Amino acid sequence: MIERLIDYSGVRGQDTALEIGAGCGNITDALAGVAGKVFAVEKNHKFIPMLEERTASTGNVVIVLGDALRIGLPSFDKLVSNLPYSICESFMQRLIHMDFESAAVIVSSSFAGTPAGY
Repeated sequence: MIERLIDYSGVRGQDTALEIGAGCGNITDALAGVAGKVFAVEKNHKFIPMLEERTASTGNVVIVLGDALRIGLPSFDKLVSNLPYSICESFMQRLIHMDFESAAVIVSSSFAGTPAGY
């Protein structure tokens, strides 16, 4: 699923990617292999040591501790994220006011308006 998400995103070596809700870094780690720079935003401080450890050798990941609905977000070209379900609508409202090229996101089925399992 992560490979598919990144393929759909079209992220390439010159791109700056933004990930919201980086968690333990599964998507972050994969993005680091294809993007020029990755901003990984995570609200929960307990994930930060794991993110730091997983991305230490990449040299192109910046970990941002903060609430994606409240902090100033860095400039980015492409959003690639499994959005935390609790912020999907609010973050999408924020996103429409931002300048970026494209977004590839996974959202909850209830937000997407599709029955679960599709």
